[in-house]
Amino acid sequence: MFSYEKKDCLGEEKAEAAFNNQTKNNCYVFYQHSDYALFLENASMFNTDDLINEQDIYIVDKGFNWTYIQTHEAGWCGPYFSVK
Repeated sequence: MFSYEKKDCLGEEKAEAAFNNQTKNNCYVFYQHSDYALFLENASMFNTDDLINEQDIYIVDKGFNWTYIQTHEAGWCGPYFSVK
């Protein structure tokens, strides 16, 4: 969706900065190739430094108002940040 420009988003360093600056209370974290999801409470300190070496990870707020995606193709495709 983002790499094919079907939805407006920020990319690369702008996406990372937007995610780091986003108010984060409760977040869902899930991976592309997994059936499991994590629910993080009080996630205000969660940022891209916590995602080093993570690939194909999706992070959304509880209301799905914003999305941060870190792909396995960083530097070429992503990361991406989008708001509803």
